[in-house]
Amino acid sequence: DRVRIEHIGCGYRRHEKLLEVARDDFLLQRVRVCWQDDGLNCGKCEKCLRFRLALTLAGLRSRNFQPLTDYAELDLAPIENDTHYIDWDDNLRLARAMGNAIAAREVERRLRRYRRKQLLKQADDLWLGGALRSLKRRVAA
Repeated sequence: DRVRIEHIGCGYRRHEKLLEVARDDFLLQRVRVCWQDDGLNCGKCEKCLRFRLALTLAGLRSRNFQPLTDYAELDLAPIENDTHYIDWDDNLRLARAMGNAIAAREVERRLRRYRRKQLLKQADDLWLGGALRSLKRRVAA
């Protein structure tokens, strides 16, 4: 009853938080987003790739992340759930704000692919009772 939890920054998007952290280079150089690496950041998981893209779009550099130079790398980080979708949508907003049409197109393509997959899953559940998902599991086995 003596502990007070205060959420700070809930009203800001990820890229807005990044831009705020970037105001202090000491903090920017020490950002850790990865949970898969024993070091600081692996640079290749979904979280690292999403963050690398945001850094690149914002024109920022961190010694812990290589700049994203090839958008094909993003294919290594599939959008697997609605939370990922929201986070990648934030990068889309950042790409548009920075006027990077190529990055915006790449992120839009990834978001569309996720929406199509979700639509197919819903259609399978609604009209086929999950038969396609069941068939996919049997074929994979």
